[in-house]
Amino acid sequence: MKRLLFFACTLLFLGTSCQEEQETQVINTSQSLTKDAPLSVLIRRVIQNPTNFDDVLDGTASFSVNLPVNITLNGNYIQVNTVDDLSYVKSIKNMSNSDDDVVHFSFPITVKRPDFSETVIQNQAQYNDFVTSCGSDSNFHEISCVAFKFPIQVKLYNTGSQLASSKKLYSNQEMYGYIVSLNADEIYSITYPAEMQKPDGTWLAVNNNTDLQSFIESNINACDEAASQNTLSEVIAQGTWKVYSFMDEGHDETYEFNGYTFVFNSNGTTIATKNSINTNGTWSTFPHDGITKLEIDFPGGGNGALHYLDEDWIVLEFNASSIKLSHQSGGGGENHQITLTKI
Repeated sequence: MKRLLFFACTLLFLGTSCQEEQETQVINTSQSLTKDAPLSVLIRRVIQNPTNFDDVLDGTASFSVNLPVNITLNGNYIQVNTVDDLSYVKSIKNMSNSDDDVVHFSFPITVKRPDFSETVIQNQAQYNDFVTSCGSDSNFHEISCVAFKFPIQVKLYNTGSQLASSKKLYSNQEMYGYIVSLNADEIYSITYPAEMQKPDGTWLAVNNNTDLQSFIESNINACDEAASQNTLSEVIAQGTWKVYSFMDEGHDETYEFNGYTFVFNSNGTTIATKNSINTNGTWSTFPHDGITKLEIDFPGGGNGALHYLDEDWIVLEFNASSIKLSHQSGGGGENHQITLTKI
């Protein structure tokens, strides 16, 4: 009896040891990501709730408005039932340059954030407060013409407890929630190969983080072109802009443009204003080696902040409220990156 009891205890001990060893397994962290890693940000832009497609309605990428909705625009009552109706809204805005083009919603409406959360807005005052609370929408620019093929297997590793687990994700919403809910001591990795849908609808297998990041970044311009309701020339000529970010060789020098606002007129002239003082310049867009460039020139800018804008900028991406630009001097010289956002 004692031998049998000892044998049973031994089995129990071994079973427990094996179980603990499985729970404390160490995963390969070379492919692991934190929730705010650059690749994680790109992934979230691919899988987020789309918010740019209806900018003609709400003028922001911070959220989208659930359809159908009824609006009044320039004296016209319009029922917007599907995405196809947005082109009609745009045509009403383009009919005259003397209208205010302000969309007035018939409340209540339901708005959806990039994280798929929804809020019911009951009236105009509540809507105004909600828009203000959203802040800048420069971080909510979806990359909508590429997609993940689900399900996707991910592994989670807690660097504090050293516990690992795995999970299958079945949708954009589930994957988005999974990533943004990670704690500071948690990292995750995608089980490769993963299949990605290209803009033409075909599929491509990616085998590691480098392949995935390269795939997404190489298709950003194609996605912008497919999703954009306007050309860059149309976008930049609408409203007043400010410098949201200016990076000089990786150094944040946004402060150089504090107090400046910019208006880009459709006739190719631009006005920079600071402390009620106007500086006149010119702007134009043109294609170059398969990319779009934006040339800005302030002849009277001198050696001040406006001097930094006197370049032919590569247009990295843009939407109705944000324009991201890059310039590198010839021969691999200084690199500048600037983001303009609509006020």
